[in-house]
Amino acid sequence: MSTAGSALKPSSVLSGMLPSPSNFYYQNNDAAEDQKNAERTSGSHRRRLLGRMRHHSSCDDQGLSSYPFLMNLDAQATPIERQVDVGHSRNSSAVPRSTSLPKAHLSSHLSHGNLFYGQQPLSAREVADQNSIADGSNLREVPTLEAGQKVFGQHFSPEYELLRREWQSTVEKLNATMNSIKSFWSPELKKERALRKEEATKLLMLQDQLKMAVLNSQKQTAVIEQMQAQLRFQCGNTRPMCYVGEESIPADEFQTVCQERDLYRRDYMLSAEAIKQLEFQLESQRQSLLRKDESVKRLLEAFHSKGLPSGRSSVELELAQSRVLDLEARCNQLESHCTELEAALAKKGYYAQSDKNAVIQKLEADVAHYEQELKRMQSNERDFADKGAVVVDQEYQRVRLQAEKLELELGQKSIEIQALYTRLSTAEESASDFKKHLELVKESNANKEQQLNLLQADIDALRGKLEAKNEQIDQKAQQMTELQADKNRITSELNLLTEQFKLNEVSLSTAEKKIELLEETIRERDCELELMRRRINFTPAVIQEKELQDEITRLNNECNVWRQQFGEEQERRTLERKSTSEQHEKEANDLRLAITSLQKEIGDRQVFIESQTEKINDLDRQVTTLHTENAELRQLTKSNGIDVLKAEIARLNDALLESHSEIDRLLKIVHAMEKEQEDGGGHVNHTQTRRKITGVLDTVVMHKDKRIEELEEALKESVSITAEREIAVAQHKQLCHQLEQRSAGQKAQLKALQEQVDQLSSQLKQLMQERQEKEHTIQTLRMERKRHLEDAMKLKEESLLAAIGEKDAHIALLESSQSQKSVEEVEHLQRQKDKLLRRLKEVNAQRINIFNEQSDQLDQLTTELKTSSAVAGTDQPFGKMGVSWVYQYSDPDKAGRYDQQEMSVVENIIEQMGATNVGVYSLDAETFYPVAGPASNQKPLHVFHCSDYPASTFAISGDSADAAYVAADLMFFQLIKKLQGAYVTKPISKVECRGKKYKLADFAIRASVASILGSFKAVLVEIEYTPCIIPSLCADLMKEFCSDMLGKMAASPPAYIAGMRSNQGYAPIDTMHQYQYHFQRLRRTTGTGALSQTCAATAE
Repeated sequence: MSTAGSALKPSSVLSGMLPSPSNFYYQNNDAAEDQKNAERTSGSHRRRLLGRMRHHSSCDDQGLSSYPFLMNLDAQATPIERQVDVGHSRNSSAVPRSTSLPKAHLSSHLSHGNLFYGQQPLSAREVADQNSIADGSNLREVPTLEAGQKVFGQHFSPEYELLRREWQSTVEKLNATMNSIKSFWSPELKKERALRKEEATKLLMLQDQLKMAVLNSQKQTAVIEQMQAQLRFQCGNTRPMCYVGEESIPADEFQTVCQERDLYRRDYMLSAEAIKQLEFQLESQRQSLLRKDESVKRLLEAFHSKGLPSGRSSVELELAQSRVLDLEARCNQLESHCTELEAALAKKGYYAQSDKNAVIQKLEADVAHYEQELKRMQSNERDFADKGAVVVDQEYQRVRLQAEKLELELGQKSIEIQALYTRLSTAEESASDFKKHLELVKESNANKEQQLNLLQADIDALRGKLEAKNEQIDQKAQQMTELQADKNRITSELNLLTEQFKLNEVSLSTAEKKIELLEETIRERDCELELMRRRINFTPAVIQEKELQDEITRLNNECNVWRQQFGEEQERRTLERKSTSEQHEKEANDLRLAITSLQKEIGDRQVFIESQTEKINDLDRQVTTLHTENAELRQLTKSNGIDVLKAEIARLNDALLESHSEIDRLLKIVHAMEKEQEDGGGHVNHTQTRRKITGVLDTVVMHKDKRIEELEEALKESVSITAEREIAVAQHKQLCHQLEQRSAGQKAQLKALQEQVDQLSSQLKQLMQERQEKEHTIQTLRMERKRHLEDAMKLKEESLLAAIGEKDAHIALLESSQSQKSVEEVEHLQRQKDKLLRRLKEVNAQRINIFNEQSDQLDQLTTELKTSSAVAGTDQPFGKMGVSWVYQYSDPDKAGRYDQQEMSVVENIIEQMGATNVGVYSLDAETFYPVAGPASNQKPLHVFHCSDYPASTFAISGDSADAAYVAADLMFFQLIKKLQGAYVTKPISKVECRGKKYKLADFAIRASVASILGSFKAVLVEIEYTPCIIPSLCADLMKEFCSDMLGKMAASPPAYIAGMRSNQGYAPIDTMHQYQYHFQRLRRTTGTGALSQTCAATAE
């Protein structure tokens, strides 16, 4: 496309290709000098120049008529150029054309790439200007010139040849680029080709109209030239010799100059109105820019003002997390401290009790020993006369002293026992205090846990707010990018408008200068006309001229009557010729249809003959195999079958001969019709000779013109030559300015669009990266949250299990003492243990709830992904495919019976249409049924694999057309296989399709054999139209193509396609829906016996 844009420059196109006087004659730099020299020439020199111009115009018409592209550009000239080019009379109607030079466009058909240069559609403003210029009731009549007034200088021919060669080279380059598959099959070029195809048809119609107008104008100019020659001959015979060298200006020249002045004034007014409208549009664009700037500022302020709370929320979130961590650390520290206190208390109480019991037992043993000693001493009576009495007394004293010492020790021990009792009471009180403190610590720990849960809920809420804020920030950023793109677009439009405004100002200034010059020339011409009128009024031939003028009007009236009669006769003959040609065309179309139908019948008969021959071969093989068993029966069956088949073959051969004879008859009829058309061409030549005769009669009538017309014609020619030059120069400059403006505007638009596309693509990549990063961060946060919760739950569970173990140990110690107080303590510890068990159950329940919440969030995420994939069905990577219709092929001759030979029949039909084999095709479908049964409202899951999408898996939940679906990778199928407890499959539920894939222009055809458990079931044909993704736009084309290939079975679209909305896009899942419809029918036809067996097997 770049080569076309660089090769087709406006200057080269204007300098070498425009077939109008304004672009062929006034191209050199000496146009002003030529204009001055032409004004100084005399009347005879002007007539010679006019004859030379006519000669060049005839040559140009003959040379340029062979170039359709130049005729196209001529068809796009302005109304003034059109009148100069065609040269028609005032009563003739002008062919509607564009008021500006179009841009070259590329066009090609869908099946092959050709190069066309079409016409760009007009804007509403240009149409209004064209209608206002073409309206004859509001404007004065534009001066018309003769058809031969084109000038093409000899010094332009080499430049024209050079430009023509360049144009041909650019056309070849563009054809070469269009032949490339990558550019040819792009969707933009497809749309462009569809538009250019319509433009090409319009262009051909306009060219035909232009050719007809040129032919009519040539005929009219020939008639006018003959009449003028006769008039000059008559005027030369009756012209007096006294006014041969004088130059006179008639009134028609003055009228033409006034008309030109009015035309320039009207153009000036139109340009002034256009400038006003441009100024108004400029002001409105400025106001819209100011409003958008204000909205952008407000959005920025709102963005900044809303950005601060999000910062505070993040800081608060960090503070809350730090507080939660501190509280968890304090709770762990307090729990460890409590456990240490309980262990120390238990240890201390145990050893104090054991010491006390040992001391008490020791003291009681000492007391018992002393009592026994005292009783023993009291029981033994003393003998004072004994010699040993002294010794006994001493011993008594010693024992007494020991008893006193022991009493003192006993008192000390009792005092120590009392002290130990007091210490024991204080220790018990401290133990009770410690227990109370432990309960308080546990209550505070419970409160801290509640606060921790509340803080966790606050953290979740803050995270939700943070996500909402992030989404708002993304939306604001997207709005900012859209507003920036709008601002850039509006600024580019504003720059284009300012450039156009400047160019219009320059053109207005030049037009004003030209108008002033034309007014001066008009004043001079008025003075000359006044002088000429005075001279003419004093001549004696005025009266004769008036009489001759009356006679001329009478003859003109008679000529008009003859022309009307000739026109009516011509119209009548054209109508008759059209009716006969239409009748012949209808007959030819009927014959073509009959030929095509007969050819189809012949093809069907040939296919039937081949099938019959195959059957014959099968019968022969059967006869050879059964030859040893039953000889007589074999001979009978062989003779009878062969006779029947031979009779059938003879009948088919007769029918084939009849069809051939019918085709020959139809061909003879077609040749006869062609001869009749040739005879019709001879009739047209006869009418042309009659037209020439009438033209000669008209020239005879025009021999009565007078000498004054010759003078007026000479003056008119001089004025028209000068006006033509000025108009041509002005129009040439105007066209140059318009082309430069359009080329600059289109280049700027193309550059802006390319920048917007690049910017949008970069923004899209950036947004996708940000989205992936955010999804990754969200996933990491969820994983961290899950890990932290699991750690917290494990710590709580461990702490509770440790506390329960301590309670069990304490209870076991207390149960060993078997005292009343220990029983109460055991009951108290048992209650605490029950509380700890309840706490452990609550923690486990919380853990299960958290796990369920996470699974619910995962399910919600999967449903969101499903809905997003369903909403963006046409945005899938394989949404660029075309529209497919799937049919089940059935041979009409077999009446519902199916076999594997139908596949060969379908392949023959496809190959006869000209399709080429491009590979193999396969599709597998398997249905998974829910285990709970139909009462649970669960739907079956149909899973598809296709060779066209080897890395994808399609799943449909349910049998309805609006069922939910998923398009995923191959791991989805493995996931479904692992869910054996939720879904089960059956052998009868798997359907396999194997076949071939064909290509025919823009159509892709897939013919496959459907089988269940290895047995043949049907032949399925999928027809895809690749350039379109809207089924309603290509429905008629698909219907025609499918009916031509498959016949009556494809007369209507499939039920699933008929149920789609008019503007709904097509996706690969829609193809899977159509295959599922046919697979359900095939499963039903397999029979209930196999189904019951498979169900029983799955139940076992």
